[in-house]
Amino acid sequence: DDGALGRLPVHVSPQKAVSNLLGAGPMMAANPTSSDVQLKFVATNPGRYWAFILPNDKINVFTVETAKFMDLNPDTVGQTGCRKNDVSMGTGETIVELTNCDLVLSGAGITFYSAFVYVEDDSGGIGDLSPPVAVLDISNTFLWPFPRIAAFDTNGSLFVEVFPRNSGRIWARIVLASLYPTVERWAG
Repeated sequence: DDGALGRLPVHVSPQKAVSNLLGAGPMMAANPTSSDVQLKFVATNPGRYWAFILPNDKINVFTVETAKFMDLNPDTVGQTGCRKNDVSMGTGETIVELTNCDLVLSGAGITFYSAFVYVEDDSGGIGDLSPPVAVLDISNTFLWPFPRIAAFDTNGSLFVEVFPRNSGRIWARIVLASLYPTVERWAG
């Protein structure tokens, strides 16, 4: 069984200013069904969020500037409940319930999907768009607080704190942000 891939952004160079950031996640909060997908994330500031699902062969059809309008994109899967638009959030853990998604997760016509979350502050400035989150059954996930940097040593050592729901195995990798969309989960 696969577990959850935690995204832990480590910014080591200047980044374009944004109105809000994803501090943790998003990640799957429960195993998806053909109808329902549940995600969880934490934003660094209160504000608003958007969430949607795309087939993996369509994940390059939008940008951070157009993520707020994915409910109008014909590639966005599911019915109205399978996307969230302009939803208020705080800085604690946010649970996103996507319903009526009409996903084909097995059998003939199986399709692989990715979920996305976009966050911004209440002023409407450009915010942060998540990398693709694979919509798959998971055997393990992270508890609050999500994976976080515990220490960054001057000799280049990075210490990460994780709280898995179940005991098991963990893999970790540091990659350049520009390469992140190409990082995939591998069974080990």
